[in-house]
Amino acid sequence: MTPPPQIRNLLSHATGLYATGDLQAAKEVVKDIIRLDGQSAQGYTLLSHIHEDMGNAKEAANALYMGALHASRDAAAWLRAARMARDIGFEQQALKCFDEYARGTGVGWLIVGLSSWIRGICMSCMKEASCMLNTEGRGRYTNGGDFCCMGADGVVGH
Repeated sequence: MTPPPQIRNLLSHATGLYATGDLQAAKEVVKDIIRLDGQSAQGYTLLSHIHEDMGNAKEAANALYMGALHASRDAAAWLRAARMARDIGFEQQALKCFDEYARGTGVGWLIVGLSSWIRGICMSCMKEASCMLNTEGRGRYTNGGDFCCMGADGVVGH
């Protein structure tokens, strides 16, 4: 959905401030956007970038989550939010985001698991690992260790 003209103008202004490096001013404009339109996915996403550039990883992850929440049909937004949450240790938030990503793309748990394994985490057990699927459809550590992840039978194996 296209934001109303007032919000579009404020987004443009905030993006310009952000692009010139005036993060504090951009943040204030984005706060105005969110105050006027609490469902502005673009506003929350820009706020996430601002917080990230300011070194506020937790605030960035939370803003990105809110952006994905208000752009619920945008699977890429859920995937970005999941990865950011996972990277800072927000495990439950990461799981929620990966679940929403799976719903938004229409793919099953397996595809979400594969995309997360590429990034180095098993989403069923939250262990850092480099996993891959074996011929039985179960995850396995590439170093030959114990099985991890959810198998085709829906059982989590460790």
